[in-house]
Amino acid sequence: MQPKHFYLIFFLLAFLPGCLIKPIEVPNPWEDVLGFEMNTPIKSMYSDGVQLYVAADDEFARISGSGNLLERRPLPLPFRFFSRPIMGRHCFGRVVRRTAQGLPELELRMNNNPDFVLSQEFNSLSGTSQQAVFPEEDSRYSGSFNVEGDLMILPVINISENRHDFYLIDIEFDATKNSILSTEATVVSVPELPAAFGSISNIRFLNGFFYVVTLDGTFRISTDGDYSKIFQTHLWDLFESQNRFYAVDRGSILHESEDNGETWVPKPDQVVLQHVETAGDYVLTHQALGFPFAISDDDFQAKKDLLLNENFPQDFAAYRQILFFEEAYYLNVQKHLYKVDDLQTVD
Repeated sequence: MQPKHFYLIFFLLAFLPGCLIKPIEVPNPWEDVLGFEMNTPIKSMYSDGVQLYVAADDEFARISGSGNLLERRPLPLPFRFFSRPIMGRHCFGRVVRRTAQGLPELELRMNNNPDFVLSQEFNSLSGTSQQAVFPEEDSRYSGSFNVEGDLMILPVINISENRHDFYLIDIEFDATKNSILSTEATVVSVPELPAAFGSISNIRFLNGFFYVVTLDGTFRISTDGDYSKIFQTHLWDLFESQNRFYAVDRGSILHESEDNGETWVPKPDQVVLQHVETAGDYVLTHQALGFPFAISDDDFQAKKDLLLNENFPQDFAAYRQILFFEEAYYLNVQKHLYKVDDLQTVD
C-alpha cells in the first residue's frame, strides 16, 4: 500500500463518522404565548371560540384568536381563595373570603369589562342566614357554567343540615354582556351527600346537565334543579368524545351512555384513563391535577406521554389544563401559557 493511500484511509476512518453522526435534537414544540410569566400560577382557562380567557389568583388575561394579548388585568387579593376560578362565556367566578372574620362570598367578574364586579355572600345566595354553609374547595373544578354562560352551579357544604347543597345561579346580563343585571339562585339539596369536606372530586357540564363526581357516587343535575344518582361508587371522571358519552370508574372500567347520561353500560376491557381532558379530537389523561398529561389512543387501551419542552418543570403541580382554540392547543405550565399547532407524544 502506498503511504499516501494509508494516510487517506486513516483520515476517512478518523473523521468521517463524526461528520455522519448528527447530535439528536430534543424538540421544543411549545411556543410561549404571553412572553412573560404571570404573578402566580395559572389556575383556569376557558375559550368562547373568539377569545381565550386565563385566570390566576391575582390576574386575568384575554388572548385573541391569533394569540395576541388583549388584556392583562390585576385582581385584588382577598384574605383567602377557595379552589380555582370558575370560567364561563361572559363572566368568571371566584369564591373568596375577604377578611379573616368575613363570610365566604361568590365574586362574579365580567370577561370583557374590568370595571364590573358583583359580590354575594353565601347566605344571601341561599336566602337564609340560619344555616352554616362553607365552600367546597378540594374538587378539580369547583363549579361550572352551562354552554351559554348564564347558569352556574356552585357546591356548598351545609353543616347545619349535614348535607351538600348546590346553588344553581341564573345570571341575567345586559344586552352587551358587559354587566350583570340580576342573579337568582335555586338551592338543590342532596341529602345523599353528607357534609364532609373533600367529598367532591369534579364538576362538569356535559350536553345539557351538570355532573358531580363525589366519593359517595356521581350525581346528574338538570338545569331545572332535578337530580338523580347515576353511579353509586366513586368515578375517575366523565367526558364526551366523538359525540359519545363515557365514564371511567376507579376499577378502570369504561362505561358508555346512549341516552345522554341517564343509564350506563360497562365495557368489557379496562382502560388507561383517569382524570380526563379533551382538546380537539384528542383525549388526554393524567393521574391528578398538576401531573403531566398523556394522550390516549382511540379505544383508550394505551397512552403515550405528551411531548413537552425540555425546560418545562418536572413536577406534579405544573399542568392543570389543556384546550383547543383557533387551530392551536394551549397548555398552562405554572405561570406561563404555551401553544402548539398539534400535539406530539414521546416515543
